[in-house]
Amino acid sequence: MSASFRPAVLEALIARVGADRIVLGSDYPFGEDDPIGFLRQCSNASDADVEMMASKTPAGLLGLKR
Repeated sequence: MSASFRPAVLEALIARVGADRIVLGSDYPFGEDDPIGFLRQCSNASDADVEMMASKTPAGLLGLKR
């Protein structure tokens, strides 16, 4: 899950396990105001990685077509 509050932590997670194994997460109401923007702050997250974490991987886990 991407609810880490620091881009450096998420960058390390992406480097360790890959963006395809991370899903967008939040700690509502305490989390990020712009979770997609937070994903984009990560220096090692491409646009494709952001789409993977925010949409494709969660849809796959839920059995939805994306």
